[in-house]
Amino acid sequence: MRACCIIIGVILLMSCAASKAFRVKPSLINDGSQERYSREPFRQPYFSRFQNGGKQLLFIATEHEVGLSSDTFRLIQRQVSTFRPQIILVEGIAETDAQNFQLIDRIIDCRKDCFQRCGEDMFAVSVALLSDIPYAGIEVSDVEVKKALLASGFSETDIIGFYVLREIPYYRRSGETVVYKDEKAFLHHVKVRQERLKMDIAFDLDAFRRWYLKRTGRKLVVDTFDHNDISPSHSSGFLHAMSRTIGRIRDRHIADTIAAALNAHDRVMVVCGQGHLVTLRPVLEDMLGKPIAKGK
Repeated sequence: MRACCIIIGVILLMSCAASKAFRVKPSLINDGSQERYSREPFRQPYFSRFQNGGKQLLFIATEHEVGLSSDTFRLIQRQVSTFRPQIILVEGIAETDAQNFQLIDRIIDCRKDCFQRCGEDMFAVSVALLSDIPYAGIEVSDVEVKKALLASGFSETDIIGFYVLREIPYYRRSGETVVYKDEKAFLHHVKVRQERLKMDIAFDLDAFRRWYLKRTGRKLVVDTFDHNDISPSHSSGFLHAMSRTIGRIRDRHIADTIAAALNAHDRVMVVCGQGHLVTLRPVLEDMLGKPIAKGK
């Protein structure tokens, strides 16, 4: 009788453990210092696979690249085939945009030129569609980010300036820096961003350059500007501080989305920049334990 009770107790404990909901501890999210980056096992792109009981998470730490020949694209394709995720969570796409027709139309355009002007976010969704795997955006909405930034003391000019500025590396990779040199192209670019942010302020190319000079003390050189100029792990300037604030908002949302996906699925894949794996690693290890596998 005692043995039966022990067996039943063990079964009940296993059942409770298996059904325990994953929850995020926000205090474990870090700012991604250079020291933390140095602990990572590889230079991006690479993956870390976590497991807790029957739940598995494959986190692909991407290099933001374009083109089918990139190592990031190849890693995504390979891991989708071997890991067989039940859902793919994608950075760069807001939850509200994940299923709209504009996104599908953009992916169709990306396929036409082999993703030469499209990043790994579009490629991951394309692979998901072709593989009949559900996908979801992992980004908090731009409007929610704007509200949090305004509450933190940043101005609307800072917000539109930063949003436009942080996309320069993407346009450099795709060879479309004319957006930052031609007034008409720039104003269209700003209009699209302001519509997403639900803003309407005057912000032309000259205003953008003056804003950058005011916030950094130097002139903007589009052809040499890269992600390190605004990376949250670099320096302590205004742009880096703003990047860290946005990073904390995004990381909390990304972590909550991952936890919700794990509660609903057994095999979850995340396609996200390396910086988010660095800042969220303590959260993921708290929920799932140390990685059971990692590689390129």
